[in-house]
Amino acid sequence: MHKTLTISIVGIVAVLAVCAYSLHSLYQHEIKDVAAICDENFQRAIDGEYEYRHSGTPINLDNPSYVIKDAKDMTPEERASLKGDTITIDEAMVKNLGANLFEILQQQNQDDLMDTNPLNLHNLDSLYGWYLQKAELEIPYCLYLYNNKKEVAESIERDLPFFSAHAKTEMKPIGTQGRMYVQAEVAVPMSELVRQLLYALLLFTVALVVVFTCFSLDLRVIREQRASIYHPLHDLKGPLSVVFAALGNMIFFETDKEKKQELVVAQSAVRELTETLESVLSLMRNNGRNQLNIEEVDVKALITECSEGLLQLYAAKKPTLRVNTEGLCEPVRTDAILLKRVLRNLIENALKYSDEGVKLEITATNRRGDFEISVKDNGWGIPAKDLKKLGKQFYRVRREGRKAQEGFGIGLACVKKLCKDLGGKLQISSREGEGSIFTVKLKNYGG
Repeated sequence: MHKTLTISIVGIVAVLAVCAYSLHSLYQHEIKDVAAICDENFQRAIDGEYEYRHSGTPINLDNPSYVIKDAKDMTPEERASLKGDTITIDEAMVKNLGANLFEILQQQNQDDLMDTNPLNLHNLDSLYGWYLQKAELEIPYCLYLYNNKKEVAESIERDLPFFSAHAKTEMKPIGTQGRMYVQAEVAVPMSELVRQLLYALLLFTVALVVVFTCFSLDLRVIREQRASIYHPLHDLKGPLSVVFAALGNMIFFETDKEKKQELVVAQSAVRELTETLESVLSLMRNNGRNQLNIEEVDVKALITECSEGLLQLYAAKKPTLRVNTEGLCEPVRTDAILLKRVLRNLIENALKYSDEGVKLEITATNRRGDFEISVKDNGWGIPAKDLKKLGKQFYRVRREGRKAQEGFGIGLACVKKLCKDLGGKLQISSREGEGSIFTVKLKNYGG
């Protein structure tokens, strides 16, 4: 059961981990998209702040004050009238001074105002907030101004939500001389979709915890029930050993042949009961799995041993038994104790659900290296509607006009489980009023 709990815990953790990872990936994708929009608008705010300082009015991106032309598109007069420094675009881009010629020109223009009218962080704050609002991003943010050593010289800080992801824009240089840098930090809130998925994950987690708790309690109850059964079964071994020994002494001193034979049958029944008890205890110890003890089995002797006591028990029905093992052409290796339990259940069912004068025929044969044993009777038979349900735990066939037989409806269920443990299966063929044939096809571990 500890293994069951461990596997359950691993499974629950794995499911939650996959769900959490998927939700985290979705949120990270949203953060990346919002960060890209924030970075783009931050650059616009920087350009607007420069234009405001330069001309006294914010920049109008729809009507730029710069016109950029390729040299081949310019007239000789325009090229001759050009003044100023030569710009190497590739080098400027490597220094992160701009992604295009316009941005690089802006950086050079920033140099002209650096001493007389440097960047105003509060103006940049107003412009950035306006651009974010225009982009329909109502999110809190902070601004940082760094000196040439990239240390914070000035900042505009706001309380950013603790449970929101924080994303920073790239550190933007102001001018080409590396004297000043600016950066924005934004809090990226969860979208409605991510929030709903997070709530669903939390509810799912709570539900799993509740289910696992109930499952653990059920396993605990089962473990306690098993213990309450295990201990009395174990305590039965002592009295049975005493009875077995007492019967042995009585057999030794008994002189009457008939009484002696009855005592031998009784001692055999006690031995079978002890073996069955050992098998059940082993089954419980191994969590429902029978540990096979493979040995060579004399099938005919085993059938005789299983049937002797039962024929005496149902002697009032005057049963007759025919055993045919001529089809066994090679030794059979299997678990003798489990096979005994199978045969006892099948023989007792054949005797129980039949009238006086019941005839039993047990046939054992080899089949392609394995072996099979069939128990045929001329008893009451089984209605067709009950055949599919036969063998289910606690299911019993109800027949009209007949008194219900005593029992718990677990005999055939036990046979099916034992056949599976022995590497085989149970097949049932029956017609009401004509009798039944129960066939067990089992693995021959020596075949």
